[in-house]
Amino acid sequence: MTVASIDDIQAQLAAEKAERARLQGLLRALYDTASDVAEIRDPEAVLAAIVQRTRAMTGADMAYLSLNDHTVGETFIRKSDGVRTEAYRTIRMPLGTGVLGKAATGRAMVTTTDYVDDPTLVHLEDIDQTVRGEGVRSILGVPMIVHGRVQGALLIADRRPVEYSPETVEIVDTIARQAAVAIDYAARLEQVTTALRDLGEQQDADVKRVHALEGLLDLDRRMSDVVVRREGIDPILGLVSSVYDAPVELILPSDLVQGTSALSAALHSVAAGGLPAPVVLPEGHAIVAPVAVGGRHFAWLMVRGAIPQDRRDILERAALNLAMSLLIDEIEAASETRSQYELFDDLISGRAAVDGSTRARLSELGIDARRPLWLIAVGATELPEDHVTEVRRVVGGPTLLTVHAGHLCVLHQEREARAHALHSALRRESAQVASARVGAIAELNRSHRNIEIALATLRLLGGAVIDADSLGAVGALLEAEEQGHLPQRVTAPAGALVEYDDASGTDLVRTAWTWLEFGPHITRVAERLIIHPNTLRQRLARIAVLLGEGWDGGAGRLDLHLALRAAMIQRESRASER
Repeated sequence: MTVASIDDIQAQLAAEKAERARLQGLLRALYDTASDVAEIRDPEAVLAAIVQRTRAMTGADMAYLSLNDHTVGETFIRKSDGVRTEAYRTIRMPLGTGVLGKAATGRAMVTTTDYVDDPTLVHLEDIDQTVRGEGVRSILGVPMIVHGRVQGALLIADRRPVEYSPETVEIVDTIARQAAVAIDYAARLEQVTTALRDLGEQQDADVKRVHALEGLLDLDRRMSDVVVRREGIDPILGLVSSVYDAPVELILPSDLVQGTSALSAALHSVAAGGLPAPVVLPEGHAIVAPVAVGGRHFAWLMVRGAIPQDRRDILERAALNLAMSLLIDEIEAASETRSQYELFDDLISGRAAVDGSTRARLSELGIDARRPLWLIAVGATELPEDHVTEVRRVVGGPTLLTVHAGHLCVLHQEREARAHALHSALRRESAQVASARVGAIAELNRSHRNIEIALATLRLLGGAVIDADSLGAVGALLEAEEQGHLPQRVTAPAGALVEYDDASGTDLVRTAWTWLEFGPHITRVAERLIIHPNTLRQRLARIAVLLGEGWDGGAGRLDLHLALRAAMIQRESRASER
């Protein structure tokens, strides 16, 4: 291995470690903010925590949050972290000006790498002077919107030119949505407090308003609790159904039928608008809200029936909580997938010693490193996510599952391999499954090597399922070829056919091997090769000319059979290198 390749591997490992840390950090920030919203007691502390997390997650020099004052058409910084000057900390500016004012209009994300000299922004001299005094160069601002109302904006800034990455934008946008919920929740809490204080003056009207607000706050709290406790989406759907006393369903993009149906067009229009909207279905009316967060659209939340405009805020809040739950699930899954890949790669590469730490990591997955294991690999041209889920279901029990070296690897602790059941469940002609017994975890490297050779055998000779422990001569030939140790004398008996195929673009080598393996029977061999029997007869006649009559019998048959296999292995190996 060259120094350059070692450096490349180290760089890749460092990148993977950084990405895993980013995902875990984002997950922690989302979880902590959701917990704050669910148990909100001090709104000021929640807002302070939001800007602190935003700054920590993005690595920016500062983060701050503004609120809009629509009575005068201005926005003002409400909370900040990392700001040095009082003038910057107390900025108030008209909506539509600068990055802060422009983001706070709610139209879109705004960014600049050199604020003062950016001609695309509306500048105010006093604000520019304040920015210079703080030393700010780059700013990213994302609007905070809930129930279609723009609360303000969440921003990060740096004292150097920075091109903010899509990952950074996603982090700020996701936290901004949670911040909007926290602000809205605090405002409703204040409304309840004020109404209770004034209850004696307008008893009847205020009782009704207080009950409505308390009900919405309680629903907010219950949905946030569901997200925090990681209970999934069903409890949220149940809450929405009970509130509206109507059927509720979550529509995933994969549920839509390909084409341009009226429902599909309506749903995509709702997604583009970003707010709940009515749709007309063949069976009646419905209200649909987009389930989206952090620039990601996950699904649509649909309630059957007509819902008045003033009652749709519950639907929007539920859609946001669903999006948060789905996003956290996705981040957790991505983090777990990366963790399992790193563990598997460490084990088969020998980087991880089979010590107490490694056994503990496997034990977290339910795998006992002291007991025998099975390794299954699924090779396919394409393996969709739902098939990965199917693999987990069929294998059952504790597993370590990861995509590795172009195939899906499953390490599990069942008494027998599930290779045949797995291939049947996948129902894909392109899927090929190999299995191997792992006597001890320290032998995983060898078992994985056998698995790779077994999959190569299936690609070479055809077939769907193979036991890597029973490869025999074919496995030995494949291993010798891949290590560059296959003697020329092994392939010599098939040399005339190899040369003819290379010159003419024919496939006499495979034809001869199939005849020796499954013949002598014209119809059966033709079916194996998927050719017409007459075509097979023509090929056999050409082979007889090149190798001589009686080539398929006599003392040289075994040598030729082995040589044909070796030649096919070489051809497969060279094709995979191209």
